[in-house]
Amino acid sequence: MNEDRSFAINKKSFIISVAIIFGLIIAAYLMTQFVPQGSFAYNEVDGSKEIVPGTYSVLDQQQHYPVWKIITAPFEVFASEYAAMVIVIMVFILLIGGSFTVMDESGLLKAIISKIALKSYSRKYMLIPILALIFMVLGAFFGILEEIVPLIPLVVGLCYMLGWDSLMGLGLSLLATCCGFSAAIMNPFTVAIAQRIAGLPLYSGTGLRIFFFIIIYTIVVLFLTSYARKIDKDPLKSQVFEEDTQRRKKYNMTISEIEKNAMFNRSAIIFCVVCFIVLLAFLFSASALNLTDYSMPLIALIFIVMSTVSARLSGMSGKKVLKTFFKGIGAIAPSIILIPLAISVTYIIQDSKILDTIINGASGLFANTKPFRQHHYYLWGCTGHEFLYRIGQR
Repeated sequence: MNEDRSFAINKKSFIISVAIIFGLIIAAYLMTQFVPQGSFAYNEVDGSKEIVPGTYSVLDQQQHYPVWKIITAPFEVFASEYAAMVIVIMVFILLIGGSFTVMDESGLLKAIISKIALKSYSRKYMLIPILALIFMVLGAFFGILEEIVPLIPLVVGLCYMLGWDSLMGLGLSLLATCCGFSAAIMNPFTVAIAQRIAGLPLYSGTGLRIFFFIIIYTIVVLFLTSYARKIDKDPLKSQVFEEDTQRRKKYNMTISEIEKNAMFNRSAIIFCVVCFIVLLAFLFSASALNLTDYSMPLIALIFIVMSTVSARLSGMSGKKVLKTFFKGIGAIAPSIILIPLAISVTYIIQDSKILDTIINGASGLFANTKPFRQHHYYLWGCTGHEFLYRIGQR
């Protein structure tokens, strides 16, 4: 892979990704052959459908789900309720790919990463808990997930410069965000919606969720620190040593080289930093301002403005900026095929009418469970304040 195509998906990764997703599509189809079709009754509440508990029933006439859906499902999603989401994500990835290619070719990206690396090179292990916490908080409190995609190349590049690999960069960004999203504390898309449907007080049980968040955060930090130390001791133990060879060359620099790269057009860096501050402010406030539906288009717009203006300030001509932008779009374009393929798994399960059966079976596993107790005090369903109060009353 050429250096100027560092944001393109490589052939091996693309084939493996397609194979994994296609395997999931086949697994989803096989489920349609064994799981009975059924449905709940639904009510319309605030513009969205909600299940009416206790109304599940198996369909009288079970219809055979055709095998050719395995092939047509990725195309059918564009005519389904998922169409808008699929198109937005695909366009988002293309625009981000173009923006980062402009930043990369102008030298701005390397300059920003070099400045961060200079600040943390001598204490790089302290960077692990800090970055992991930031990304976990984005997922746990604000429901940020796909929106962190633009930040992944920055973290991966930083990890290269600090002597680590791309998996370490993914761990500090994507893994941490996903773990934070799963260990949600006040995630509006999981905790708030689920509690509203269940009829629980909003954000009740916060104390218990914070407890689990701390446990998961500790595990993530220990895991990433252990992996980083292993690579520092022997770089050949990196799980992606061969795959990272070409990209690593760009960021494998001595301290003096890092200092040299950090000396970049001051106005371009200042503008870029301001845009990053605006981006972070938006990520932290999007849910409160009810702008989550517009998060990806707005983030893409911020990156287009940031990359274009910064590149121009650094001396790049307008014609070259435009050419580089479209080159970046072309480099990352093959990866957008994975989006409709991935959505096909959900589409097949829903289109075959087995989704409600799966939901009914899963809910049945917890039908007779009791609230979690600790020394006879309920912790499940209480607020963080009540949690601390009840522990104090022991």
